[in-house]
Formats: sequence, C-alpha cells, structure tokens
Amino acid sequence: KRAILIAESLGDNLTKAKVYVAIGNYYYDKNQSSVVAYDYYYKAYRAYSYVKQAEKMAKTLLRLAIVEKNNRNFLKSKESSFLALELLKGQSTDFLDTLYNNLGIVFGELQDLKQAFFYHQKALALRIKNNQQELILQSYNNIATAYLENGKLSKAILFYQKGLSYPRLILEQYPQEYARLLDNYSYLQFLQGQKQVLPNMLKALSIRENCDDKAGVLSSYLHLASYYQKLNQLDLSNSY
Repeated sequence: KRAILIAESLGDNLTKAKVYVAIGNYYYDKNQSSVVAYDYYYKAYRAYSYVKQAEKMAKTLLRLAIVEKNNRNFLKSKESSFLALELLKGQSTDFLDTLYNNLGIVFGELQDLKQAFFYHQKALALRIKNNQQELILQSYNNIATAYLENGKLSKAILFYQKGLSYPRLILEQYPQEYARLLDNYSYLQFLQGQKQVLPNMLKALSIRENCDDKAGVLSSYLHLASYYQKLNQLDLSNSY
C-alpha cells in the first residue's frame, strides 16, 4: 500500500497496476472468491488501460473472470473472458490455456456442453503441446466433470480414466490433481452402482489433508456424506 502511494505521487500507472495485482493476489490466495481481491484486480485493469498494456489488461481480465466464476457469476465471467480474448487479437500467450479452461468451466456451468467441450479441448491441446502435465490432468478432470454435470456419465468416466492412466509416479507429483481425479472417478463409479469405492475415496481425502487442500477436503466430505447417506448410514453421513 505504501508502494501505491509512491506510484501515485509519481503518476506511474504501470507500477500502480503491478502493485494492485500483487495485493489482489494476496487476498486471492487467502480466499479464491475474495471480493477484496476482485476490487484490486479491477483497479489494476483500469491502471493498465491508462498505459494501453493490452496483454496485461487481458491477464487481469482473466483474474477477474476467475473470481467471477468462483462466485458463480457465470455470465459475467464469460463476458470478462471474451473481452480478454478480444484484447489478445489471436496472439498466443502463456495464459491462453487458462483463459480457454475458464471458458470451458463457465460454459459447463451454463449447461452449454458443446461450447464447454470446445474450449476445454483448446486448453488441453495447448497444455499437451507445452507438456504441462499437471494442467493436462486438470483438463481431463474438467472435461469429465462437464460431462458428469450434464448427465453424460459414460463420457465422463472415459476422461477420468485418461487422467488416472498416467503412471503413479507422475500422478503423485501433482497430489491435488491426482486426488481430484481419484475422488471424482470413485464417486461416479458409486453413482453407477459399484460398491468397492470407499478405499479410493478415503485415499483421495488423505492426500488432500496431507497437502492442506481445503477445497478438496470439502469436496471429499460432501462425496462421503452422500455415499453414506445412500447406504442409509445416517450417523456417518451427518458426521461428514
């Protein structure tokens, strides 16, 4: 905040924008739905617009879009994402896959499976091209989840299996993505009537607890609560 005051006294919008992003990141790391983070990202976007830094404006719009998505404002997130794409004007950049990924998630939540799959595939293609293994696993999970949430269970299971077919040594390098794939896949198997899924669901929970993945732990709790509820073990269900 002291840096912002200095930048303002110098009329230095570029530095001011960078500091706004840094403060926004601080609050985002504490809470990925933070309204305070959003406000600082918006201030950064305005400051970058004064100095006509198109790529930095686009990246800041992506940050805004992600917070909007996290707050379930999917139409606004879609709008911010497309504004970012317009600023990039077809140019490649190191965050283009993340922009496509966000659009894939947003269209999935808006139940437009065709567009969700289109943007997830664009994100996945870039991640495969750049050999970004952790993000490839993320894309497989996101594509599967889009199918799952739209009732396409057989297609969802194929993409969970693609992710989990990676060698165990690679999966264990990325515990959050590994646990996400394992938990979602196991829960989907349970929805399809398979009974021997509890060990993998508990394994996913343990991985998430060990890497302090609070959002992941919450997801595991919800799946375990549903699992025990369907088995009519209500005390265990309520505990989760």
